[in-house]
Amino acid sequence: MRLPVLVAMLSLAFGSSAHADSASGHISYGAPDGLSVGLSLVSGRDSYFFDNNWGTDGAVFQLSAGTGGGRVSLGKGGVGFGVFGWAIKGTALHTWGHPVSGPPNAIYVGGEIQGSMLGRMSIGVLKSVSGPQGTPSVLVSATIGIGF
Repeated sequence: MRLPVLVAMLSLAFGSSAHADSASGHISYGAPDGLSVGLSLVSGRDSYFFDNNWGTDGAVFQLSAGTGGGRVSLGKGGVGFGVFGWAIKGTALHTWGHPVSGPPNAIYVGGEIQGSMLGRMSIGVLKSVSGPQGTPSVLVSATIGIGF
């Protein structure tokens, strides 16, 4: 009697083990990278909500380039039904051109959180690791856009 209960509990806790991938593009505007375009990849497992496959949960990789900088992010997140999404990610950002905030030719690293429901928003705190004289030691990153 205990074994079926244990099996049922484990299957509820870990869900499906089916592998799934999701890729999407995005257009964003924010600080410091200005207007940017990018690509998001989620690789993980199918995710279920009331026994219906709603999307993919797993590792998130994002790459974007804009008028004021570019960034690469890696973290954990998920997408569902093509319009909902979330991510917690580590980010490396390099500024160039005319950034919305901060000087050009600076490199920052830090963490960001992202949510999407038809649109996308992210906010994070990044620490300077290199840059010209007067580079702020901490930078707040914030973007809004469409896509995941």
